[in-house]
Amino acid sequence: MGNELASRSDSLCCDIDPQFAALLDEVRAGSQDAAWKLVEKYERDVQRFVRRSLNQRLRSKFDSLDFVQIVWGSFFRTPERLHGIDRAEQLIAYLATLAKYKVLTEVRRRLETEKYDVVREDVRNEKRPLPDDNCADTPRPSQVAIAKE
Repeated sequence: MGNELASRSDSLCCDIDPQFAALLDEVRAGSQDAAWKLVEKYERDVQRFVRRSLNQRLRSKFDSLDFVQIVWGSFFRTPERLHGIDRAEQLIAYLATLAKYKVLTEVRRRLETEKYDVVREDVRNEKRPLPDDNCADTPRPSQVAIAKE
């Protein structure tokens, strides 16, 4: 019984979906139509991984679709990494890892560096200059027009 279960699970995990394999072969060959089909099929998965990884403090700064596009850009920029992918589960795991690292890179940049730290962007207590504070001692256009009359 135990060997029977093990052999059944081995055959399930190693089965290659012929449709998925054909689609991936077309993507590897450079077919744009196949690439669009792949994006349409797995875009929601990538977006879910991005949303799960995105820090709460950065949600007002970034849309999850921005990261989704970055992930797909990286994915198609390095087609040689597709050669080890034979099953949809492998592709999903690869896309999840890509999404995780893209989001983590931006989180570190925005929360752990002083230059881009979003914590420093406290606009509630910031004193904004009045429009007149930025002007030089020259008269405004309306003052010039009144003076000419």
